[in-house]
Amino acid sequence: MARIGSRRDIDVQTQESTTMKTKTICFLNRKGGVGSTLAASHTVYYAQALGFSTLGISLDQNNDMAQFLTPTLPWADATEAIPPGPWDLRVVDVWSCSNVAHALRPDLWVMLMDSPTAFHNAMRAIAEELVGPVLCVWNQRLPDPSDPTPLRVPEALAGRVTFADVRIPRRPELDILPGCLWANDVESAGAREGLELVSEVLARVGLHPPGAPTPRSFPNVPGSASRGIHRNYRAREEAALASIVSALGQG
Repeated sequence: MARIGSRRDIDVQTQESTTMKTKTICFLNRKGGVGSTLAASHTVYYAQALGFSTLGISLDQNNDMAQFLTPTLPWADATEAIPPGPWDLRVVDVWSCSNVAHALRPDLWVMLMDSPTAFHNAMRAIAEELVGPVLCVWNQRLPDPSDPTPLRVPEALAGRVTFADVRIPRRPELDILPGCLWANDVESAGAREGLELVSEVLARVGLHPPGAPTPRSFPNVPGSASRGIHRNYRAREEAALASIVSALGQG
């Protein structure tokens, strides 16, 4: 038996690290405008800054992820092609009206909640179509999810749904800000809140160990125009379903 710390042990550890399974995180809420694209894009920024090979993937007819990631960080339209990698992490921004969410099998679903409507839409989607664990991100205006209010997770979903420790603010200026929140002022309130959120999301899939230092350098991206709404997006999305599932390693 090889002793601990031997060359064989090191070789085994190296082989395990180089064959680490690609993690996939999907952001979705059946109510649009909750901040999913912003959070998904900044998860790509943060994971890349931590040293992980990361790909942003848009499954949204608006393709707004392009304004945050193109051309500095890898980005792909899932209805066209998903680069095979290798990737440590794939972050998927799923359209609120997507017809293919039921076929996805990510390591984690992330659902931002900015209103009771967003909460109820999310619970319905989890119960009826989504597979896998779900991290709900609560808005600061909403009551504590442990309080006895109508905004409670149904008992049947309790084993799959958890709530982030971080609560998101509702800052209108964040919705129109191009590029990266941290590029110019990592100490701003919006940047700090964003960092807390995405670091917790990455920790949930084992990519941000407790106590890891916060990166101090991020790509300075001025932002670019959205590619615009696709015509007949539903048909394109459904036609691409098989290749999407295959590319994400779930087919």
